[in-house]
Parts: sequence; structure tokens; C-alpha cells
Amino acid sequence: MARKLTEAAVKRASVPKAGRQIMLWDGQIAGFGVRILPSGSKTFWFQYRPHGGGSSRMIRIGPFPANSVAKARKIASTYAGKVAEGGNPAADRHAERMRDKATLRVLLAEGGPYSQELERRGVVNIKPALSSLRRGLHGLMSKEVTYLTRRDLVAAIAAIEADGRPGAAQDLRRFTRVFLEWCVGSGFLTANPPAPADAHARRAAQSRQQWRARALRGRDSPAVAGGR
Repeated sequence: MARKLTEAAVKRASVPKAGRQIMLWDGQIAGFGVRILPSGSKTFWFQYRPHGGGSSRMIRIGPFPANSVAKARKIASTYAGKVAEGGNPAADRHAERMRDKATLRVLLAEGGPYSQELERRGVVNIKPALSSLRRGLHGLMSKEVTYLTRRDLVAAIAAIEADGRPGAAQDLRRFTRVFLEWCVGSGFLTANPPAPADAHARRAAQSRQQWRARALRGRDSPAVAGGR
């Protein structure tokens, strides 16, 4: 049975030869240990097997001595508790990192995830598209894309229309629609927020509604009813 890890044991642990690594396991918390590399670096990890089967997973806790053995063991104990309750701490951490990476500022950065996707597709107007999105959605750049709402998009586009730039508003609407479709396909969004209609479409819809209303009023008037 492995002995309980101590500060002294980690400090005096020998460094492995090139191409190898050493894993010292703790005798108190199952799956908790420190990995030692030929470079001399020592890092705490927690290994576990998720409920329902599958291969074992490892989750990095942090380097030694920046993290003491006691501190790392406490973190490992927390992970062990989550696993005992049916949780999957490695998957939870990955989801957390994905959320952190999914702000508009990160996704729309030069050379960022969306820029790389446009390059992969062979899109020629990458810079105008990214510029339009960053300028038009500048007030939302720190927001996670998963929390974007139709109201956010309507407000951003309406602000540009109110500034007397209908062409820019139309561009933003078009580029936003494509960007959000990519977010859904990449897993950053589960559903695409309904795209706001542009001013021309709204006016056309209002005109159709008014025409229908006048037609209905005319159909029900006495003149029509009397066959005049």
C-alpha cells in the first residue's frame, strides 16, 4: 500500500531518465499523486474512473512547490467526493474552460476560432466580416455567446440604423446570422437566437398587415355587402 505523500517525500523524489516519468501515489486519497518528469518538474494530478465505465481520466491539480501537498490533497479530496456522487470533474472543468473561451471577444479575435473557420472555408471577406461584427457588437464583446439574446442583437442593429447607416446594419445582420450558425455547429450555442428583421422587412410586413386590414374593412362595408 502506498504511503501518505509528504512534502519531504516529494522534495527528495528522484528524477527519472529522459523519456520516462515517475508517479508517486498517495496512500490517503485514491487516485491522488504527483508526476515527476526528467526536467525535474513535479505536478499533482488526480486520476479516477467516471461512473458508467469508460477509460480512466486524469485532472491536473497544479505544480509543486507552488501547491503544497496538503493543498493539493484537499483539492483531490474534493474531486473524489464529486466522483463518488456520480460527477465527472474533468468534464466539468472542460465545460468551464469552453464557457470562458466563448466570449465574443475571444471568438471574434484576429486569428481566433471564427477567423480560423472562415479561412478554412476559403472566405475572401474575412476582415470586413470580423470588423463589422466587432464594431457592431462592441458593447457585447465580454459576453458569453451562449447568453446572447435576440434583444441584444436587435439593440445593436437598431443603434446602427439610428445612426443613419442602414448598409452597415444590414451587413451586421448578415454576418451575425452566419456567425451564430457557426456557434451552433461548433457547440458554443444549443440554438441560434432568432435573427432580427431589418427595417425594410419590418416596413414591408407592416404594409402587408395594413393592406390586409383595409381589405377586410372594405369586404365588410355596407357597399360591398349590398353589391354596389
